[in-house]
Amino acid sequence: MNLENWSNNFINSKYYKMQKYTEHKRKKYFTHDGKQYSFEIMETLPEIPPCPENTTTSQNIITLNTQKNVQIFIRQFSKYAQNLFLTIIFVNPSANQKWLIKPHVHNLVADKTSLKRGIMALSENVLQV
Repeated sequence: MNLENWSNNFINSKYYKMQKYTEHKRKKYFTHDGKQYSFEIMETLPEIPPCPENTTTSQNIITLNTQKNVQIFIRQFSKYAQNLFLTIIFVNPSANQKWLIKPHVHNLVADKTSLKRGIMALSENVLQV
């Protein structure tokens, strides 16, 4: 299974009662129980995180659980943590495994001195692609 198929299955199973669904390339927008969501499917995590869309949309990035993506995330963590509404889902579609992190929340509760070690521990619980 590839990343896009896995993502579609994940979104459809988690938000099966979605309303007002729209899709633009590899980005999906919808409303579920009155809350707005966006999911962007990216095989490679960008060095510069996407800007927050607005203050009412839960913004999600689905990406592959690769060493490269995890290293980009660690290196740019402070930038990703600035987005209050961002969740990043790291996926191994072949093994049907995932781990996710809300950088802003993680930044508030995690020990800064062990940030890299903690994120690496999370990523190692899922097989790398």
